[in-house]
Amino acid sequence: MRPGTEDPRRPAVRTRWTSLCGAFVVYGLLGLVANLQNWPGDPARIAACACGGNKDPVQTVWFLAWAPYALVHGLDPFVTHLLNAPVGVDLAQNTSMPLLGLLSAPLTLAVNPVASENLLRWSAFPLSATAMYAVGRQLVSWWPAAFVAGLIYGFSPYMVAQASVHLDLSFVPFPPLIFYAAYQVVVSPTTDPWRWGAALGVLATAQFFVSTEILATTVLMCTIGAGLLVAARPRLALARLAHAAVGLATAGVIVTASCAWPVYDMTHGPLHFSGPVMGLREQYNADLLGPLLPTSAQLVAPHRLVAIGSSLVAGTANVDENGSYLGVPLLACLAWIAVRWRRDRWVLLGLAMAGASFVLSLGPRLVVDGTVRHLPFPLPFVLVEHVPLLADLLPARLALYVTFFLAVVVARGIDHWSTHHGRRIEVSRTAPLDPQGDTLRARSRGTRRVVHGLGAVLVATSVLALLPRWPYRSVSARPQPGEQPSSLAIVRPGTTVLTYPYVTPSTDVAMLWQALDSFRFTLLGSYMVRRGPGGRATLLPSALAPHDVEAMFADPLAVAAVPIPKIPYLAPTTETVDAATVVVGEPRARSGSAHPAISGVVQNADPRTRSFYVVGRDGDLVGVDAHRWTRYLSADDLPLTRSPAPFRSVTRGERVAVFGRTGVGTLGARRVRDLRIFLRRYDVGAVLVELGRHDSKLVVDWLTRAIGRPTRAGRGGDIWTGVQHDLGTAELGHGKRTTSRDARSRHAPARPQGRRGQLVVKLRRNGG
Repeated sequence: MRPGTEDPRRPAVRTRWTSLCGAFVVYGLLGLVANLQNWPGDPARIAACACGGNKDPVQTVWFLAWAPYALVHGLDPFVTHLLNAPVGVDLAQNTSMPLLGLLSAPLTLAVNPVASENLLRWSAFPLSATAMYAVGRQLVSWWPAAFVAGLIYGFSPYMVAQASVHLDLSFVPFPPLIFYAAYQVVVSPTTDPWRWGAALGVLATAQFFVSTEILATTVLMCTIGAGLLVAARPRLALARLAHAAVGLATAGVIVTASCAWPVYDMTHGPLHFSGPVMGLREQYNADLLGPLLPTSAQLVAPHRLVAIGSSLVAGTANVDENGSYLGVPLLACLAWIAVRWRRDRWVLLGLAMAGASFVLSLGPRLVVDGTVRHLPFPLPFVLVEHVPLLADLLPARLALYVTFFLAVVVARGIDHWSTHHGRRIEVSRTAPLDPQGDTLRARSRGTRRVVHGLGAVLVATSVLALLPRWPYRSVSARPQPGEQPSSLAIVRPGTTVLTYPYVTPSTDVAMLWQALDSFRFTLLGSYMVRRGPGGRATLLPSALAPHDVEAMFADPLAVAAVPIPKIPYLAPTTETVDAATVVVGEPRARSGSAHPAISGVVQNADPRTRSFYVVGRDGDLVGVDAHRWTRYLSADDLPLTRSPAPFRSVTRGERVAVFGRTGVGTLGARRVRDLRIFLRRYDVGAVLVELGRHDSKLVVDWLTRAIGRPTRAGRGGDIWTGVQHDLGTAELGHGKRTTSRDARSRHAPARPQGRRGQLVVKLRRNGG
């Protein structure tokens, strides 16, 4: 370009960027409403799951802290031995999000990973919506239509549900861009296949390092879309085959070169696993009534419908996975667009792709109102559930693509309506004067007003039905004084630490302590998908012997306790009742003339072993062992059941009175010996007990009897350091006591036997 001339494309580019920035600001302000309790970059609060607890957000914080730590220390970012010691974990097959960890590394290193998680959780909304807006601007001519498409995609029920707990599944600005790049590569004949192929490869690589599941489902939907286009226009597809091959080959080279390392760890690494990641296939399937029934994530909805809708996908505890709701008003809008502009190819393609996405989200079996309906044929998901790299997909999460394609349909409908309305106004202005024509135009204006009024009501009800119940819940992320880095400074770097609670899928708070302390120590246990028996995937930590030690540290009385194979159902107690009679309900405190051995509220009960725990009035935890012959009575002394396994009548939270003999609890001499063996076998250098839990005092007493008093006690946590040295001292002291006792017994005179011996002893006492 010669000096003094100006590129005519610059104003258009400047206008486009201004439009994108404006949309991002508006979307960002809406995203702030979701996170009022923990603002973007807040280092002190962490999100809480809808079902209670913050297990998944804590895991996310750990991932965000791990990426910069591995980079700075030159470690393999896809494998760690700082969790699940002494085995380790393959992070490439977990939701490790290395790209997000690197993008937020400056904030993580300057503040903490909790601040990074809050920033990314907020930015997921405006970035995803803005990406959809940018793609929509290429499909429509009126910017408000693209803006509405961004709202539908970036703030859909899927996003509202997943953003509360799953950052990797809610950070989705890349799928719209991948779809658009794939369209340019496969369909558009005027684009440069090399350039768009490179763009597609970069976008796919970026999505791979955020969520491999989202990348797999995006590729699946691209494949289905390409198949529909080929079926509709086979000759045109054949003519553009060479163009598409060049672009796809370019993208494939970039993705292969960028993802070879983690893919190798996922498929051939020493810690890789096989089988469904969640341990079960078909665990989260969408319900046929899902688009019609709101969940607890919606602000305006009848309570009765909310109760039903929230339980459609694996129960109310998994409402975060139920994102298929659309609402009757929005479905009515879509039906009107489908009928009115049925000749628009984008409308037809969008509806077909949305329908295909929803059918796949139903999984292999049809579920209606939570009940499986047996059909004479399987649903289409069976075609992909055994395909490599697609076998681990959770069908309900395909709701993301339902909202994406419906957003395209709505944008096209709004754009058509705007164009049609503008033309009619122009015609009415330029039409010649005619009294009869004026009457017709007046009637037409009245009809349009009625139609516009109905349309406005429909749009308003659609927005009202989709309003989310914000802000999200959050809890304090500041550990108690005993778990803060300043207190953990007494633990030597590189030490293997045993924590109470033990790290499991139920309680992973120790992973937060580790992340905030810059990974100075290694943890036993983990909340990660790892290689289990036979190389199969499991969420449970490695079962370490003696198993009773891990069982009592694993907090089996947690609300969402997950039984670990080979791990007995145990909790530290000083007493155990051998139950003869269990009175369920408000106890009468007597069975005949006897007093109950223990009365109180039931904690977790294990039907396999017929054991449960009762918290008495003074807060002490007492174990109860039931048997087949144990009687179960109601508060009115009426038999509860006569089945062979009546233990089912005892449930968590129920008040009971237990009658029977009271014996020694779980914290006997055998448990002390097993604890010492456990600490020695796994080279535990430090132990941290979080105080204030239901049996932390018993755990502290157990450890004190095994290795001595804690190095630092109180202030929210008890810490033992130099455990191996204390073990040697304790075992030496125990050995000395045993040796001296044996020596005294060897040197003591033999006890006289029989009546003659008794007489001799008696004479000696009398001085004879």
